[in-house]
Amino acid sequence: NNKTVDRLITHYRSLGGQIKSHPKSRESGRKLMNHLKNNGRLAILIDQKYNEGIPIPFFGHDAMTNPVAFQLARKYGAPLINGQCIRTKGAHFILRFMDPLENDNNIPLEKVMVTANIQLSTWIKEHPEQWIWLHKRWDSERLKNDA
Repeated sequence: NNKTVDRLITHYRSLGGQIKSHPKSRESGRKLMNHLKNNGRLAILIDQKYNEGIPIPFFGHDAMTNPVAFQLARKYGAPLINGQCIRTKGAHFILRFMDPLENDNNIPLEKVMVTANIQLSTWIKEHPEQWIWLHKRWDSERLKNDA
């Protein structure tokens, strides 16, 4: 919600405009689908809060999770691959990618999403200092009720 922070994040996520970045919108959704139809590749952040999402366990508590990456991969037959970027020293990084997740129509979408969240939470536990949220990931009321 902070325009300055949003500009900075968009700038860095897109490598200064070298990588196309799309905000959440219907128009962006159409662009993503067309990109996949043409055998393009996407990177989608799966740890973002999405109020209209599906409650999926994350660190032991349900977190509203956007299913779009999982749905798009399933619809267009694209592999669903979790990736991790680890800062090693200064401006040096290691990119790690997992084997594609099983994501066919015989597996409930929620099960695939849980598997992805388990991978993500494992990485965060390995390097918590390299992960930041700029929003509330869990519903405060739900956390109180879970306690």
